[in-house]
Amino acid sequence: MGNIPWNKGKIGLQTAWNKGLAWNEIIKKQISKTLQGHASWNKGLKGFNKGHIVSKETRNKISLAQKGNKSINWKGGITGETERRINNFEWRELRKKIYKRDEWICQLCGKHCHDDIQCHHIIPFILTQDNSTNNLETLCNSCHLKKEFQFNYVL
Repeated sequence: MGNIPWNKGKIGLQTAWNKGLAWNEIIKKQISKTLQGHASWNKGLKGFNKGHIVSKETRNKISLAQKGNKSINWKGGITGETERRINNFEWRELRKKIYKRDEWICQLCGKHCHDDIQCHHIIPFILTQDNSTNNLETLCNSCHLKKEFQFNYVL
């Protein structure tokens, strides 16, 4: 059948015998006395490029150099079309514009909401691909769920 593993039945890592023991005042004073006059390991060191001012143009170049397949976290373009559209800067700005226009008030129930708010397409985006301001309205989460359920139920 094979050999029995060397660690069969072993307990594994255990905590040290002195873990959690409180140091008495004598030991604390000895350690303090020993460390007096020693500078901290990072004393006088400056963070990498800390305080270095970079122009907006350079920041944009650095940003472009790390986007897409040049990013170290690139996994081969696995982000879906919907997720890309939702995380888009223009979409976020458009949503803010709609929230301000509707004064953060749900257009169905009239509830003033700040955290549980969503931007809803009156005519679904799937059908029209329309992101214009007259096709968008502000809804609270519960009203948005009701609206989406009505649309999905009709289909």
